[in-house]
Amino acid sequence: MNRPVIIGYDGSEGAGTAVEWGAAYAARHGAPAHVVRAFEPHMYDVGLAGGYVAGDVESLRAAAREQLERLAAEAAERHPGLTVTTSLERGVAEEVLVRESLQARALVLGSRGTSSFSTLLAGSTTMHVATHAHCTVIAVPGEIAVPVGGQIVVGVDGSELSEAAVAFAFQEASESAAPLVAVHAWLDPAVTSALGPVLAPVDDPVRHSEGQDVLLAESLAGWSGKYPDVTVTRRVVHAHPVTALVDSAAGAQMVVVGSRGHGAVRSLLLGSVSHGLLHLAQCPVAVVRHHN
Repeated sequence: MNRPVIIGYDGSEGAGTAVEWGAAYAARHGAPAHVVRAFEPHMYDVGLAGGYVAGDVESLRAAAREQLERLAAEAAERHPGLTVTTSLERGVAEEVLVRESLQARALVLGSRGTSSFSTLLAGSTTMHVATHAHCTVIAVPGEIAVPVGGQIVVGVDGSELSEAAVAFAFQEASESAAPLVAVHAWLDPAVTSALGPVLAPVDDPVRHSEGQDVLLAESLAGWSGKYPDVTVTRRVVHAHPVTALVDSAAGAQMVVVGSRGHGAVRSLLLGSVSHGLLHLAQCPVAVVRHHN
């Protein structure tokens, strides 16, 4: 089954950019695109005693549906051969998008929506969906140009979900003829307590980085064999992973991470690195749950 690329839309300018980006992504992969908007009647509570005026809400619903159809027509015109469908779903946006992710190849949405907390680069809907979706979620900043060139960056930490991110990144790099930058960041294994450092920092950072580079090369070797057309640059950085990935992703077309890494709190579905990138990265961020 050719699963669709689901694109979340909420009427914001950033969501419009996500629709453009998601349509181009679907066209590149030969997949259909499906644009979804959640419609919650209680958001239009205009009754003096509570409730809403049905006629007004129906007008708003019709306008929202018309807007979706216009977006679909524009996307189809920009990408001949692309099938674009739409649906206006009743319900909370987070729940609607997570449900839609069950059938999706990937779910694309803006990194920030219509929330009044405009200083937050990643909105609450984006964070919720990236945490709970059943497929890869790609958060697209509203200020990027479409389409975007440049390399694809992937964070590698040796975890199972990191392996899924690497698989996704190699496939994306191959299908978009983009170079791939594999980044492994490490910190001194020192734990500070009230009594001071419990473990000593690494004595020779250069030698340690060289050892980490060997491990990184070994973890990528199988994928390089599977995708010989992909040019890979390894980058081992003595820094926090978020800092290393944000710096490496400058000018990139996408940065890819697993939804959870080697963090101590394994019950958190969205790791601190994914969380940080969704807030700080200036390019699309792909959060990979698993990769088929």
